[in-house]
Amino acid sequence: MNYPQSLNSRSLNFYHSDLQAILNKFLKDHPKIQFQKYIGSKQNVADFLLTDGSTLSVKSNKSQSKICPSKIGQLTKKRFCEEFHLPKNVDLQSSIFKNVFQ
Repeated sequence: MNYPQSLNSRSLNFYHSDLQAILNKFLKDHPKIQFQKYIGSKQNVADFLLTDGSTLSVKSNKSQSKICPSKIGQLTKKRFCEEFHLPKNVDLQSSIFKNVFQ
């Protein structure tokens, strides 16, 4: 998949290979997901258009303390839980992966 040139100035190369490995494993575990087009460069809510017409957003977390959902910005865990009405003691990673199709 071809990404816009602007992404080269907004991220570090060594994160690309890590993220690619994670995405490849996720896609192997979820073969129903088929990418059609990258749409994340124009402030869209989603990052990818899928072949079935649905969309997929991909978020990375390099500091282990903040998550950055589209249109909301980078939140602390406390603020993320408040925004999405989750209990304060929730395991965010498990919760996100469990609800990825919602």
